[in-house]
Amino acid sequence: MSGIVAVLATGGRVLDARELVALRASVRMHSRMQAEQWNDKLVAFASSLRTVDTLDRPDPSLAVDSSFNLACIFEGQLHNAAELRADLRGVSNDLTDSDLAIQAYARWGETFVSRLRGDFALIVWDLRAKRLLCARDPIGIKALYLYRSANSFVVASNLAFLLRLYDRAMPVNAKAVAAYLSGDPLTTDTFYEGVVKLPASTTLVVSAKDGDHRTFKHWSVSDIKPIRYSRSEDYAEHFRNIFSDAIRCRLGGARRAGLLLSGGLDSSSIACVASRILSTESLSAPALLTFSATSDHSKPDEDGDIFDETLYIREVVSAYEMDARFFRYEDFLDEDEFVAPRERALPLPPGMGVYKKMLRSASDADVTIMLSGIGGDEILGASSDIYLLRYAELLLSGEALELMEDLKHAHKYYSWTEVAGLFWRYGCWPLITPLFGRWSTDAHRQSRALSASQRQIYIEVSSGELAGYGLEAFNLMFREVGIEARYPYLDTRLVEFCLAVPSAELSRHYQTKLLLRRAMAGILPEKVRLRVGKASATSLTHTWLSETIRPTVEALLARPTFSQGIDWDLIRKLFAEYCRGNMAHGSCIAKAIGLELWHRANSRGGARNGFR
Repeated sequence: MSGIVAVLATGGRVLDARELVALRASVRMHSRMQAEQWNDKLVAFASSLRTVDTLDRPDPSLAVDSSFNLACIFEGQLHNAAELRADLRGVSNDLTDSDLAIQAYARWGETFVSRLRGDFALIVWDLRAKRLLCARDPIGIKALYLYRSANSFVVASNLAFLLRLYDRAMPVNAKAVAAYLSGDPLTTDTFYEGVVKLPASTTLVVSAKDGDHRTFKHWSVSDIKPIRYSRSEDYAEHFRNIFSDAIRCRLGGARRAGLLLSGGLDSSSIACVASRILSTESLSAPALLTFSATSDHSKPDEDGDIFDETLYIREVVSAYEMDARFFRYEDFLDEDEFVAPRERALPLPPGMGVYKKMLRSASDADVTIMLSGIGGDEILGASSDIYLLRYAELLLSGEALELMEDLKHAHKYYSWTEVAGLFWRYGCWPLITPLFGRWSTDAHRQSRALSASQRQIYIEVSSGELAGYGLEAFNLMFREVGIEARYPYLDTRLVEFCLAVPSAELSRHYQTKLLLRRAMAGILPEKVRLRVGKASATSLTHTWLSETIRPTVEALLARPTFSQGIDWDLIRKLFAEYCRGNMAHGSCIAKAIGLELWHRANSRGGARNGFR
């Protein structure tokens, strides 16, 4: 697995040889790639090579510049490297991202991170000032975990690296477990007591003298300026240009690029644009390789959908002659997941076998970069909460006719009594209460200048379950097979654009993702571009847990080994209801099972895995 890690000696002491040995061992144990290390008396850096090609250059994640007395380790990708070189004037075109970070720090000081655009986590050591600077990208694609003891400070992008530094166990954080089960985001908490996450778009500065630290935001949604055009076509063209560049950037450095293609609008749009880029701009690059889960399962899910996206997937892959691989979802719902759970730093819910199989297949096919449509629902305002908050905006702006049109469209799906309830909850209530004006979280404070619906978009992107845990879990699975995951929809420029345009360009009259649909005209097959809804694997997982392996699950729930933060009597009660067809608490049940499997696997590994 790739990653970066730093150990800082604080309180007037210096690093000893044992710490350097432990640091190297920690990285080597979890990395199939070469580990690089650098240190002086106060700080030690270690990094593993990135999964992307480096064109026979030295490790691009580690850079040291003795003329500035600076060292940097960097994980991820800068998307505005050319602009930085121009602003820095006279720097070589051969500089790696970590070299550029050093040059930028030397020129602009600790505020330099605000000039960076990309998906990254970085750590800079300033020898003259005796301080360590750590920062994450604006959206939080790459993680940074922090651990502080009496005389040291540790920061790592890979949680496994940090945990392996210590022979003693780290107690489980019961508060984080409870939040995870309830669906609350783990914005700063982790599953380990004493280990926290640096929030996205945040810079942390730590002094070696006394361990004193401070943080500040290097990116704020309040700085986004509204974008207004006279025609919807202009918004669509602008979006298409940014979207294409977001994909183009994320294809860089790949021996071969892959895509998790679900058949939905988001991933299908990436597939078509990426294929056009590869065929017209990179003549020597192999065609995009897609990986899709399908099923012949005929039992509908809660929404009445059947998990079979084959028709839509074939529309996309045939349009651009993509190299497509299909996996039958239920073939990988395997009871072995319960018999031999894998030891890892984070818990994963059961039923992820199909993704593991796809990623192993991708790795065998020499795929080093995997694109994903994750984030599309969030930034394009597809959730019902985001859409319905338009009622408050329309009331506030006095657009009565437009509001009546929206309510009429709502009546196609709800009774008039239910429509009235939605209007009160999402239209009137936000305006007559201080609900959206006095939140205590940073995400709510930053987003006050946005409209009600776009405020909700930002909150979901910056502090929702995806940002709070989902990306960490996905990145963990990719890392395990040596692949780097990249998310075009979470490009900072794309997020900023979707927060700057009128909400009516995103969704209107119960039609969602209007901006993407308009932008993909002539690029995406019409059957996919105009489709409504999307099937999910919910009913397959439900059938597997409640019928196929129900005795195995009941045996696991009967004698759990994990006690911190879980009410197992309640989980057993919810599972009994789940087996009778009540799927309302399916996510909570799956997470609880995943936590138990995680605890059993890691406990077998001994104290060094974080458990007693």
